Amino acid sequence: MNSTKLNINNFKIDKNLAEFYGILIGDGCISKFTSQGSVHHAIRIDGNSLTDIGYYNNHLKKLIEGIIQREVKVKFRKVGNCIFIMFEYRDFAVFLNNYLEFPFGKKGEISINKEFVKNQQFLIAILRELFDTDGCLYFTKNNSKNRSYPIIEISTHSSALVNQLYQFLCGLGFRVKISHFKDSVKLHGKDNLIKFMKFIGTNHPDKLSKFNYWRKFGYCPKIGELNFESRMEKLNSGP
Repeated sequence: MNSTKLNINNFKIDKNLAEFYGILIGDGCISKFTSQGSVHHAIRIDGNSLTDIGYYNNHLKKLIEGIIQREVKVKFRKVGNCIFIMFEYRDFAVFLNNYLEFPFGKKGEISINKEFVKNQQFLIAILRELFDTDGCLYFTKNNSKNRSYPIIEISTHSSALVNQLYQFLCGLGFRVKISHFKDSVKLHGKDNLIKFMKFIGTNHPDKLSKFNYWRKFGYCPKIGELNFESRMEKLNSGP
């Protein structure tokens, strides 16, 4: 076992760490395992290569490298269209586990740590990255011809996190619904979407393109009808 001294003072609670923490809650995990007599500490974020490649290359990679001051690589696995970043960094993993109480292995009934809860800007950063990883923006017809009615949904298996998100979003003045199965929070309608994008926003190119397409054309087709590349082509084609 590695007995060198831990140095967790290199990491500070700031907006960048809050963003990463939101990503970790959404699509990440930390693990501790033994291999060939050595203890390893790994951090991993997983996504979908069909929709997340721009997010990983343009935001996530740079965010992580800025926090840990080390290079990380975006990797792919053909099975399941998987895109991921995985790196080993004992001090950072221990900091996340000991100081921010992020569990090794399964996340279970996770909730946002008190170090972030007391700062609204940190909570907004976490919420933005939860939307970017475990959230979705979609449009329904809602008795109209085209898919013009927007819904934002953030899903989680943690009821504690659902309740936190509900309270936080209500506190920001959103009209919030909890899903029937109590595994997600939902923001319905035009006013909620415009306010969300103004005050919380997104770093995810695919989600941003859906919003911009809806804002320009008044509706947004499903991804099976209009994928990201085709959506961007139409957006860039002029009025």
